[in-house]
Amino acid sequence: MQQSEQINELAAALAAAQGEFGTVTRDKTAHIEGPKARYAYRYADLASVLDAGVPALSKHGLALVQPMEPHGDGLLLHCRLLHSSGQWLDSTMPVPLYARPQETGSALTYARRYMIQALLGLASEDDDGKAAQDAEPPKRRESVPAPVNGLSDAQRSEIIKAATDKGMAMARIGAILRERWGIEAAQWSSLKAVPAEHFAEVLRLVRADGAHEPGADDGVVGADGLEGEAPAEPMLTCKHEAARAHVTRAKPGKRIVCPDCTLEVTAADLPAVAHA
Repeated sequence: MQQSEQINELAAALAAAQGEFGTVTRDKTAHIEGPKARYAYRYADLASVLDAGVPALSKHGLALVQPMEPHGDGLLLHCRLLHSSGQWLDSTMPVPLYARPQETGSALTYARRYMIQALLGLASEDDDGKAAQDAEPPKRRESVPAPVNGLSDAQRSEIIKAATDKGMAMARIGAILRERWGIEAAQWSSLKAVPAEHFAEVLRLVRADGAHEPGADDGVVGADGLEGEAPAEPMLTCKHEAARAHVTRAKPGKRIVCPDCTLEVTAADLPAVAHA
């Protein structure tokens, strides 16, 4: 809102005019048809608003003008109240430009109507708002859980290497994941289901798990071989025997996923195997 340096005479004239404003008549009807609802409401158009206010404004030396000017990608609409003394008030509202001139014209008419009512203090029953309240509210969208961003192959390999260096079996890592986050992981390949955001913490816990001693309960390979029953899944000391035939037939440097431990290996990981 902008104004002249003084508005005392304008304010006095506006106060007198407001006491003589007519009634804003809602003599137009809008019909709305939606996919699930059909209703109608009455409203006051621009002509009705002007009829209610302009006669009293003119009587007290006031005039209302609404020029517009370019503004960014649209228009800037002014609603300016002028007094015979030279004092003035000016309010503005941006209005978008639409592809069809008719749509832009409708937006301008709508803006002009409400700017006049706001500037002069003219009011009518808010049928527009009532129509919005009566309309069927939009359905709330069902929230869809975001997909889990699992560990990358590089992160998984780093965790497995850290566990190998400590002689830790997958059973122990699975226990850590279950105790810490309630994640069930029974095989090396199931580490892919661990959220990537847990990578640093999992790696830290694996490296800090010094209190765990290899034994028969978790199937860790000791110096004298396997103790207790053989584990149901591949050991960290996997020799990649299941991948040997594939590696020997592959080009030098070609990475093959070992079916046992799910790590990527090359011929270089198998010293006893010559390059094909």
